[in-house]
Amino acid sequence: MPKSTVANILNGTPHYKKETRERVFEAVKKFGYQPNRASRALKRGRSNLIGLIYFSSIYEVSRKAARHLPEIVNDFGFDYLVVDSY
Repeated sequence: MPKSTVANILNGTPHYKKETRERVFEAVKKFGYQPNRASRALKRGRSNLIGLIYFSSIYEVSRKAARHLPEIVNDFGFDYLVVDSY
C-alpha cells in the first residue's frame, strides 16, 4: 500500500474502500503509530502552539492560568509553553 494512501486515510480522505481503511487503522493500532507534530507543523505552516508568558508567579491569576492551560488547550489539539519571566 502506498504511503500516500495511508496518509490520506489518516487525514480523513473519504474515497477509500472500507477494507483499505480498516487495514490502515489496524496497522496504526498494532504499531502504536503517533503523528509527528513537528512534521505536520512544517507542512501546514503553523504549529498549534500556544504560549503563555507571565511576569511573576506570585500573582494568583498567573498561577491559575498556568495551571489550567494544559488541560484546556490539549482538549482542542494544541500544544502549550508556559514561561515565568520572574
